[in-house]
Amino acid sequence: MAQHPHDPHHPASPVHPVDEKPAARRLVPAALQHLAAMYAGVVTPPLIIGQAVGLDTAGRTRAS
Repeated sequence: MAQHPHDPHHPASPVHPVDEKPAARRLVPAALQHLAAMYAGVVTPPLIIGQAVGLDTAGRTRAS
């Protein structure tokens, strides 16, 4: 059975840019940016809300 020329599993099919694995020189900075965004998203809201409700520095950083 012959494969269709537009079959995605055909070896001669080009890889779509979304499915490509980036080179390490692009992958590492993107991973670091992702980690920074995750950290900022978790840490920033309690600091802003704590300041808005009038907590002092010790109250915003103390763990229960």
